[in-house]
Amino acid sequence: MDIATAAGTPITSIATGTVVYSGWKGSYGNLIIIDHGNGIQSYYAHCNALYVSTGQTVDSNTTI
Repeated sequence: MDIATAAGTPITSIATGTVVYSGWKGSYGNLIIIDHGNGIQSYYAHCNALYVSTGQTVDSNTTI
């Protein structure tokens, strides 16, 4: 599912997980990938800024 929002809107994770990628990724621009376990990952592309680092644990209250 792809959900769009206005530029500058704070983004939070859909659920608790571990950041497995945080950086520039070609056509995705700034990309964050969060692993939620059991084979589930969420992708957050075209981010204006990156507030999390690879290896960091996040939850639905963490601005990423």
